[in-house]
Amino acid sequence: MSAPARLRAGLIAVALASAVVLWPAAGASAHALRVSSMPDNGAVLKSSPADVSVTFSEVPDPALSSIRVLDSSGSAHQQGKAAAIAGQPATLHVAVGHLDNGVYTVTWQTLSHVDGHIASGSFAFGVGVSPVGAATKAAVTKSPQPSDAAVAARWAMYAGLMALFGLGVYRIIALRRSPTSLRALAVVGWLVGALGILGITDVARRSAHVPVGDLLSSSLGHQLALRGIPMACAAVAVGIFVASGRQRRWPAVLVVLASGAAMWGDVATSHAAAAHSWRWFYEGTQVVHFAAAGVWAGGLAALVVTLRGLDLHERGQAARRFSTAAGVALAVVAASGALRALNEVGAWGRLWSNTFGRWVLLKIVLLGVVAALGAVNRYRHVRRAEASARPLRRVAGVELLLIAVVLVATGFLQNLAPASSTAAPKAPLPVVVLGHDFATTVRIRLTVAPGMAGFNTFTARVVDYDTAKPVVADKVSLHFTFPSRPDVGSSNLALTRQRDGSYSAQGANLALDGRWNIAVLVARGPNSVEVPLQLTTKTPPETITTSSQPGLPTIYTIHLSAGRSVQVYLDPGHLGTGVSLNEFHHTYLGPDGGELTIDQASVAATAPGQSNSQTLTTRKLDPLGHYVSDLPAGPPGRYRFNIDATTTDGAEISAHVDITLR
Repeated sequence: MSAPARLRAGLIAVALASAVVLWPAAGASAHALRVSSMPDNGAVLKSSPADVSVTFSEVPDPALSSIRVLDSSGSAHQQGKAAAIAGQPATLHVAVGHLDNGVYTVTWQTLSHVDGHIASGSFAFGVGVSPVGAATKAAVTKSPQPSDAAVAARWAMYAGLMALFGLGVYRIIALRRSPTSLRALAVVGWLVGALGILGITDVARRSAHVPVGDLLSSSLGHQLALRGIPMACAAVAVGIFVASGRQRRWPAVLVVLASGAAMWGDVATSHAAAAHSWRWFYEGTQVVHFAAAGVWAGGLAALVVTLRGLDLHERGQAARRFSTAAGVALAVVAASGALRALNEVGAWGRLWSNTFGRWVLLKIVLLGVVAALGAVNRYRHVRRAEASARPLRRVAGVELLLIAVVLVATGFLQNLAPASSTAAPKAPLPVVVLGHDFATTVRIRLTVAPGMAGFNTFTARVVDYDTAKPVVADKVSLHFTFPSRPDVGSSNLALTRQRDGSYSAQGANLALDGRWNIAVLVARGPNSVEVPLQLTTKTPPETITTSSQPGLPTIYTIHLSAGRSVQVYLDPGHLGTGVSLNEFHHTYLGPDGGELTIDQASVAATAPGQSNSQTLTTRKLDPLGHYVSDLPAGPPGRYRFNIDATTTDGAEISAHVDITLR
């Protein structure tokens, strides 16, 4: 075997081995992934919720998605089907019947309205009891591994569209006529691409169990239309291209336009279309990347199939012109691909730690090899094409084989969730408080994670005050009181000694937002001590929009889960001479914008520079959900308002807002 032949065989073997090694390693996640939920995983509720809502990373198709609420015996408690919340298409909710005290598991399955991929998962919450253990086991997200049929269909669509786009550009810039071999390639390219589009749709339809008769009315039918209508136009363009005379160039322009439109249709149903911001930029970048790859790969295929039928002058001219265009296309592929990889992978480490990243890395390596072979052709064989086209065609054939493997990786990537979306979210920083007893015998470091109102993990480290050595206690427990709300009862939590010497337990003792007094009891017989601590809970970020008009108070709309919201404003909204108090208005709204019927509501305000909140006098202004609370005049600055309400059906609403008074 000659040296070039050995090199060619080695490159092919490396590419195929890479694909075989990585193919079974793909533990895929689909794309409409759970971002948050109400109740959240691990939450402990005082009473039964009216509904369960889940927010996803992509807009799901409500008709092909589901949410189920199961008790420990497997009985379902959801009522009706999951539906999107008005104005929040990425959030699905389902009503539930009355839930008795116990642990409940929420299972969900989605079909992404954007790309047609399926995902599923589950999480747990408790009513009146802690879902410890169940929450950890239930918080999972998964999706079917990409099937061979799904990857093959993607490969066929990419190969067909790139062949059509590339041969059209090649005919426009490099040839004066359309050889029979080029027109045959156009027919084959269209057939392969069309079969790929039909295959993608059928695989998605079968995975979602959608009957053929219901296909067009589903989101899968919308995706089929985005790809299929331009492909039908491409069929007309290819027919004209094949039937027209060899000398006419404009039919090739039609082929380029129609196949480019089909490329855009595919991008509109891809990862780029799921971007939450700058969607036009990411879609445009992907279309440019797809088209440039078509010029490079499809044009190379057109060059290979036409070289033998060209005379010496045409052969040299076609090779030189295409080589220049391919060089430009390669640069565009590299630049646009880098932008897409940066967005979808998110971090260098995920190139080898995440399945999606490993497939991206494989593409980068193979494309680098293909680029190197292209450089060999450009600087060695193109200039000799008039004398002999054999070396040029031989290396180009290896390039096409490697590009075919790259398209396998691309097909797999389109069936995987981007690494940036599957990366584990960073755990929120816990709240840490320090203290010691009055006699300075022990020091306490109490860590509360996540440190928000609700379910938390409490970890206490007890060390000797002077030596900092761990203290072994018979018992360590926490006693909780909420000084700003005397009506909130106290509670206790016993901590268990861990292997590392710390004491830890989980509980929902921090029931409300605000400042808590925590007494840490370290029981050691006659040496027992109590360490007083104070902890202020963290408040999760809320989405708040404002509306202001000259001469009127500024209205703050606090957007909550399940489409609910609270509208608040201060009247008059400022401090000054003659202003003895501000009226804090709070109105509770449902997903349809109408007032909710509220059973009771309360507001606690924290003045600037203060740690203690003051419960405001509150009265109801209408039969439904409009209340007003009196805020006495105080110092100028930023005030924190904590709002708690209960609907007539028992659902609890909590919100907070900061308003500056001057």
